[in-house]
Amino acid sequence: MTQQIQFQDRDMAILLGLFESRIMTAAHVAALFFDGKTEATKKRLQKIKAAGLIGERKRRVNEKSILFLTRKGYGLLQKNELLRPFPQLSASTFEKRANVSELTIRHELEVMDVKAAFHSAGYSPGVVLPSMLAALGAAEGKRPTLVIKVDAHTTSIAILNDDTLQLFRTLENSRGVTISGEQLAEEVYPSVVFFQDTYHLNIERIYVAGLSEAGGAAPALRAQTGADVQELVSASQLGASAGGSVPRWRMAGVVGALVS
Repeated sequence: MTQQIQFQDRDMAILLGLFESRIMTAAHVAALFFDGKTEATKKRLQKIKAAGLIGERKRRVNEKSILFLTRKGYGLLQKNELLRPFPQLSASTFEKRANVSELTIRHELEVMDVKAAFHSAGYSPGVVLPSMLAALGAAEGKRPTLVIKVDAHTTSIAILNDDTLQLFRTLENSRGVTISGEQLAEEVYPSVVFFQDTYHLNIERIYVAGLSEAGGAAPALRAQTGADVQELVSASQLGASAGGSVPRWRMAGVVGALVS
């Protein structure tokens, strides 16, 4: 049985934030809407949850509480015409938004971590992009170009052509940055074949980021595609900081955002 609630403007902001981001933790809500006041956040979330406007994903005892917008909360946003700038969702599509893989959950929580950190520092982060999309600014994509970015838990793949993003995928990567060139080539191969079959074009250039020695992956990738393989971030793009403490293979997102 749901409880009645005396609505505050902040409640609507929280519900809209959950619609836009899909999921948040209580810590994110505290940072974004309560100036970091955890006790006030907890009390208000309890009331919103009791009213049936937000739900909580099933979790183990030691896991974070992950909140999502319920169908009732979505209906309230619609009733107050707060969703007019957004595409309307069917009931089935809305329900699917909360039923996502653990990989997607981890990624979206990381995005919210960034937003909350910027907000706590007094900045409005606006749209937060995955680092892979930011990294594409460092790639030249007039010809069919494959961009591969390896992270601790994922491998992101993008294919550009005529300066247009034509394919984007994120794959789970249990090997992290220790992945070998042969293993990396095997993982990206289905995406390359899909692009070739769909657009009837061959990959002509490959950029690699996230590996300490991108050249180690070059032979396998070149053998698979016949394309030229190079590092996404060059020493010249970093300028005077090229010899700094952060290796350039970890700077793809930063460089791409700055040069785009």
